[in-house]
Amino acid sequence: MLTRNDNRGFSVVGLLLFIVLVAGAVTVLTAMIRDISRSGRARIAEFRAVELAKGRIEEVRGMAFDDVVAAPFANADGEMKGYACETRVSYVNGPSAPDAASGVPTPYKKVTVSVSLAGRPLAELSCIRTRRQ
Repeated sequence: MLTRNDNRGFSVVGLLLFIVLVAGAVTVLTAMIRDISRSGRARIAEFRAVELAKGRIEEVRGMAFDDVVAAPFANADGEMKGYACETRVSYVNGPSAPDAASGVPTPYKKVTVSVSLAGRPLAELSCIRTRRQ
């Protein structure tokens, strides 16, 4: 007489194979999510650094020409805590040659603001400040 083998359910090998596949997929997804999270934090840090530099440039634009001087690294506070901002000022020959430093005072100053976080440079913005502004 023929007997019917009615094995319903999962075998141990099938179950182990399923567990290994799911564990591999979870590992890959976790690594991807971690990388995306790090990338997002880096973008936020760069955005904040640019905003801090823009704010400093706007401060300089509002100053009298003779008050625009270099400032060493200053640590930001509040939400920008940990960021350091340095302002460099040099006389230049004019807007047509902003990188040509002048050895003597001229009516043009190049102001460069550098922002870093934990010693890593994130942003650098420059503008030309004239005596006529």
